[in-house]
Amino acid sequence: MTHPESDTHPELPHVGRYERVLPVSLERMFENVLDWAHLPWVHASTFAGIRCEDYGAWGWRAEVVDPAGSKWTVELKLDRARRRWITRNLDGAYAGAQIWSQLSEVDDAAPSLRVAVDFYVPGIAAEQRARAGDAYSRLYQRLYDEDVDMMVQRQRQLELRIDSLGAASLCLGSRAELVLPVKATLGGREYVVADVDGQLRGYPARCPHLLGPLDAALPQNGQLTCPWHGFRFDLNTGECASAAGLRLQPLAVAEEDGDGQLWLRIEP
Repeated sequence: MTHPESDTHPELPHVGRYERVLPVSLERMFENVLDWAHLPWVHASTFAGIRCEDYGAWGWRAEVVDPAGSKWTVELKLDRARRRWITRNLDGAYAGAQIWSQLSEVDDAAPSLRVAVDFYVPGIAAEQRARAGDAYSRLYQRLYDEDVDMMVQRQRQLELRIDSLGAASLCLGSRAELVLPVKATLGGREYVVADVDGQLRGYPARCPHLLGPLDAALPQNGQLTCPWHGFRFDLNTGECASAAGLRLQPLAVAEEDGDGQLWLRIEP
């Protein structure tokens, strides 16, 4: 078996390979690879927490925690030119393991990539390698199932053209008959109308960070948490409570008129 990086070919037991075709572009794939912050949110069954130590265009290094409380340090190095990245476990219970991921384009009209993931584990007996390889393959199937949904959603949102919004309004129907939260499209943008601590609030259905699905989250204590990266937004002001520079905008006005109809309105 050959690899694109011959000078650092791991002298470790090869326990298995996982391959699949992903319906995503190279841009979305590299974006996802460098996105260390989504791990404990999108992959909550695998990662309970992460603390980044360093990151850049080269990749990232972080301490990760699994749901059982085990900690170890992971380093990911990306080689865009070779369409490859190598993930190394630097310490902890999985110290020395390396995971090599290689991309190749699929000849198809729609964006698609083939990923081949090779697993190298030190100190593993020959009779245990197949079992370890199967475990790694099951893990990566689950991780990519979760990541593909995220990447496809983001690409779909990026392809939507939303022009500058002027004044716009929309009647959602009888307030007495509506079950909140409810989603509606106004001025080319998706909004959610919800009861937030006894007050009607209208807010964008997509996170301003990387267009995560805010409509998949429920308001708690006047705030909303993005399920992709955990950013928290104050639904009264639109301000991000967990990161500077992010804001939900434009917020919409949701109100009931004298006839009991619920209206959603954007004011310029």
